Amino acid sequence: QQYSNPQDRLLHIIDEFVKQVELSPSYMESHCRCPQGTTHFRTSLGSRD
Repeated sequence: QQYSNPQDRLLHIIDEFVKQVELSPSYMESHCRCPQGTTHFRTSLGSRD
């Protein structure tokens, strides 16, 4: 995949990372005390769909 600018590539990498974390509830429980988990993380970045 080609990205028009480095920021798009970075956001894509972050999004892939978030997807991996979402598949691991135990990881979220041990590393994130936020009740919303990755939903809060996505919102803080500004969601891109």
